[in-house]
Amino acid sequence: MRQTLRTLPVLKTPRRAGWFEGWQLRFAFTGAVAFALVLAFFATRNAKTTLPPLASITLTAMRGATAVVPPARQFDLQLADAASGKIRNVEVVDSAGKAFWSGTSDGGGTTAHVRITRELPSGTYFVRLSGAGGELLHEYGFEVR
Repeated sequence: MRQTLRTLPVLKTPRRAGWFEGWQLRFAFTGAVAFALVLAFFATRNAKTTLPPLASITLTAMRGATAVVPPARQFDLQLADAASGKIRNVEVVDSAGKAFWSGTSDGGGTTAHVRITRELPSGTYFVRLSGAGGELLHEYGFEVR
């Protein structure tokens, strides 16, 4: 019986194409690239677009609770009791003293107007007004949360 089996021709089984071979591979690769692009778009999407464009704050130099403002892309500050003619420099620092923004103020009389053109992360901040000689004139506090 073995000899008879040896004399019979051996049938080769046809090779089956795998799922990722041929045209299916192209569609799978295209789908994977499209998925990766969509994922990259949403992963790098800037969450800052949900913030309001401007937050206005009126600050007075006094002890007690600080003003609380929601996060925004810019901040418009009205600083009461500030002799704006004497102000040379405006600096915004966090509670650790790290500088986040510096610039100048506008306005006249006893109110200074400052526009912070930078987003500030949640935290406590201080606005420092300095005179021509670098002396500290006023310091105002506010919180972003």
